[in-house]
Amino acid sequence: QQQQQQAPSSCLLLKNMFDSDIETKEEDFLYSDIEDDVKIECSRFGTVIHIHAVPKSEGLVFLKFDDINSSQSAKNNLNGRWFDGKQVSAEFVDIAIYNTRFLEN
Repeated sequence: QQQQQQAPSSCLLLKNMFDSDIETKEEDFLYSDIEDDVKIECSRFGTVIHIHAVPKSEGLVFLKFDDINSSQSAKNNLNGRWFDGKQVSAEFVDIAIYNTRFLEN
């Protein structure tokens, strides 16, 4: 069953960016380190205005860029790429869904 592709937006979901078992393997593991690394990597595509690594997930990292061109460039460059022995997938996330999930108080 083919998943319907999300229309381009300024928001991305990256999968397989880290090992979900890593917290139990490394005492000093911090999700902020993952977020910092991904933000640095993705900043070459444009301005990253929000990032969130999901704890105990399949290496999920949500990203929001300041424009669609930046997220499109990041998706094109990162989707299918190998990172730390895992193949990364990148997909667009609807901005309304993203904003609902990460709405700042």
